[in-house]
Amino acid sequence: MNQLISFLFRTLFFFTPLLLWPQTSEVFEFPKMLFVYGVTILITTVQILDWIKSKKITIRRTPLDIPILLFILVQILSTIFSIDPHTSLWGYYSRFHGGLASTISYILLFYIFISSSPKDGKSKKTYVLSYLNTIFLSTGLISTYAVLEHFGIDKTLWVQDVQSRVFSTLGQPNWLSAYLVAILPLPILLFLKNKKPAHLLLSLLIITSIIFTKSQSGIATLLIVLVLITIYKVKSKGKLLLSLAILLATFLILKPQSLNSLNQINPFHSTTKELVLKDLDARGNGGSDSMTIRRVVWQGALTLGKKHPILGTGPETFAYSYYWERPAEHNLLSEWDFLYNKAHNEYLNFFANTGLLGIGSYLLLIIWITKWWLKGPTSNISAALFIGWLSILFTNFFGFSVVAVALLFFLLPALNFVLTDDKPKTKDFKLPIIPSVLNITTIILAIYFLTSLANTFRADLNYQSGKAHITAGQNQSALKLLETAVNLQPKQPLFLAKLAEQESKAAATIFLQLENLPESAQNIQKQYQEQALEHATQAVDMSPYNLNLLKSKARVEIYLANVDTKYQQSALNTLLQASILAPTDPKLLFNIALLYQNTNQKDLAILSYQKALELKSNYQEALFRLEQLSQ
Repeated sequence: MNQLISFLFRTLFFFTPLLLWPQTSEVFEFPKMLFVYGVTILITTVQILDWIKSKKITIRRTPLDIPILLFILVQILSTIFSIDPHTSLWGYYSRFHGGLASTISYILLFYIFISSSPKDGKSKKTYVLSYLNTIFLSTGLISTYAVLEHFGIDKTLWVQDVQSRVFSTLGQPNWLSAYLVAILPLPILLFLKNKKPAHLLLSLLIITSIIFTKSQSGIATLLIVLVLITIYKVKSKGKLLLSLAILLATFLILKPQSLNSLNQINPFHSTTKELVLKDLDARGNGGSDSMTIRRVVWQGALTLGKKHPILGTGPETFAYSYYWERPAEHNLLSEWDFLYNKAHNEYLNFFANTGLLGIGSYLLLIIWITKWWLKGPTSNISAALFIGWLSILFTNFFGFSVVAVALLFFLLPALNFVLTDDKPKTKDFKLPIIPSVLNITTIILAIYFLTSLANTFRADLNYQSGKAHITAGQNQSALKLLETAVNLQPKQPLFLAKLAEQESKAAATIFLQLENLPESAQNIQKQYQEQALEHATQAVDMSPYNLNLLKSKARVEIYLANVDTKYQQSALNTLLQASILAPTDPKLLFNIALLYQNTNQKDLAILSYQKALELKSNYQEALFRLEQLSQ
């Protein structure tokens, strides 16, 4: 059983950062998260069957048990009291990682990994090194692909300029750099110890890939990591010189503009309003500076956390609750109408989503792990694991964790625990129930969870394919695909909303042709109309704070206004409801003004355009409409 668990963990380490699936709604994070869930189910099932065989549950104790327990308890409580429990359980759709289910998975993996590892000193190092070699092989492939990306191997496949900023199989330059910089200390310190050329080659590949990401946080953390490695090796003169040589080589490879961009890392040199106004003056045809955008989002996250200080609004609900406190300065940024589903700072993300208890338990876990690591025995591998883990804390400050990085956050300490724990302690619980009953129950549950996982994947494929058919103008086939997605995942409000939009389009299209259609077609039109309203309402009821669903419902009602003009007022009411949730969103006010205008409420339309311009003074379309209406 332990050998099977070990194989599954190697599979997890190797494939998770590599996985992507172009046909899903999110190419990178979605397949990675489902894969982690699937492997966790298999590993947990094998572990339970092993416990049943031995007639007892054996859990290896660690010095981290208390902070881990407190952390997961707070996550559970915050999910229970969340403004959107479904999102808090499974994560925001398109991000997936960060919900309670993913946190439970990582913690299960942590405890099963340390419980199934060898306890004797002779084989522990070999055991850990075997996992590191698996990680190295995967990281080598990722880094090689990143370097090839820089030279244009897949430049025609992506909308993004991947040659300018590579992202390999991680999907975003900052995510790639965060993952690679966490791995980097391992091959460097192993090379300094054993002088194996493969470790040196991998180190250089990783450093080159990080530079090619042009990630400010990644490059800054890379330099911190190299300094920490140099400090660690200071006792050995020769090794110190080699470390300094690596550090110097990195500075020489870095382009001047990459180093200059690091000067923008300090986000506290002026007020948010001053920063935004300077950005607006200096922008020209380019987009807003990333640090300026972060400052504005951080301000909103901080205000949100202060107003919901105990348990926050719920894990992964930032995409909904941020709009409650979204700073008006956001409207002057180039990304003013982008959806922000994360705070772009893991710590503020925890504060906004899970309150003081959430950020407190998270920081306690970090401090506890740090203290435990520093007090333990030191070796090259242990130091490398620690420096790599520390790098995650740095990159998370200017971003947020993704599946591959979160896996390292929990499993790098697990690897170190296996390596350094000389006096294993376990807690045993007897299993009095008949083994055959437990075996059958465990296997049935595993099949159920894996089937649910497969249905989730199939549903997403149908949803994404449905959207592609809509873009291609193939509305009837899009309807069928979206219906399949809803049948597979009936509790996913995003699918219901998209289906409702297509049904309302179909209802409007048939209605406009009714004179030439038989009575049966009229019945179909009415059926589409009723279903569209029902599905749109269901979606909003499932996730009432999701602005996108309210906007989708308004679109449904605008389509149906072709059937009956009363739906214009319904759409107006829906957008007014949305504007209460997002009081600083000028685009909502602009669309409200359009509906006022269409329903001959000129004074209210003028007022709404004026309010939109108060929030976004450079809103040219609103200004044009207002001038037209005022003539």
